[in-house]
Amino acid sequence: MWINLSLILGGTLVGLLVFEIAARPLNLVFDSAHASKELLSSPTGRQEYQKDPELGYIPKMGPQYKYSTWGAKHNQHPREKRPGWLRVLFLGDSITDIGYTQDSLEKLCQDRPIEFWNCGVGGYSTFQELKYFQRYCSQAEPDLLVLNFYLNDFDGSPVVLKDEDDDFVFVTPYLGQEHFHPWWFKNSAVYRLFLSLKIMFSGRIGLTQDMKKSLQEFTAAAEREGFRFKVVVYPWLDRFDRWPAKHRQQYLDIIALLQELEIQHFNLKPFLESRLNNHPPEWTRVSNEDFVHPSREFCEQIARYLLAEGLLEDPGS
Repeated sequence: MWINLSLILGGTLVGLLVFEIAARPLNLVFDSAHASKELLSSPTGRQEYQKDPELGYIPKMGPQYKYSTWGAKHNQHPREKRPGWLRVLFLGDSITDIGYTQDSLEKLCQDRPIEFWNCGVGGYSTFQELKYFQRYCSQAEPDLLVLNFYLNDFDGSPVVLKDEDDDFVFVTPYLGQEHFHPWWFKNSAVYRLFLSLKIMFSGRIGLTQDMKKSLQEFTAAAEREGFRFKVVVYPWLDRFDRWPAKHRQQYLDIIALLQELEIQHFNLKPFLESRLNNHPPEWTRVSNEDFVHPSREFCEQIARYLLAEGLLEDPGS
């Protein structure tokens, strides 16, 4: 029996070793993470973004690019803060990057001494937005930091791999930072296969804890640096009973976290439902099949709603 067990164990180890040697050059990800290479491999992506070991990728910055060295899109506002002016900085993913809500807010507030700074980067999670703010955007010294949160922002810390074409691949594991080892994830195909099997039975464990830590770091930075921190929660653009189960849970999780941490937030799901009483769901989207990005017309109404609800007001004044 022991000889047979030894042979089985030895054969298994040899098989795993052969698999590792054969698969390692391909950097296969399996089902343990989301992988994307467009931003780092396409001609446009290479012109506008670059690899970053901590964030996966960052936009290229400088006068010749869309982003300044402070991590914000270029605007007409001076870098030096003006007395009596409110500096509002928006963080987020592609919803923020597109900027429809911020554009509407700026038009509605054009006669008020308010600056709007757009630091949105397409595809970023809250973890990346936090680190991006700490590294670059905090230099703008905002009076108000608004985090535009979308449901898939629960995705965690990224890892950068190379694929078989020697292109960089940006990978986001489906596990919290304490539930996988970045070095092993980056260097072992067998380990990534093991994580895929683990996720099959355990789900995306640890991501909610990671989100809580990121939000706590934002609030700590706000207290330390003297700015106000608020969150706008963007919904899946359809009636709630038609939301994917994953997004329904993510919505419940983020609202519970914001309430637990006592972070002032603006939940756009009820506002969406009120608009759907008079408009079809397609009206809220930039395109019929895009359930993520709100249309310009809907963002105009979102901006009016946020102003009416006190987005720019200081609750302590």
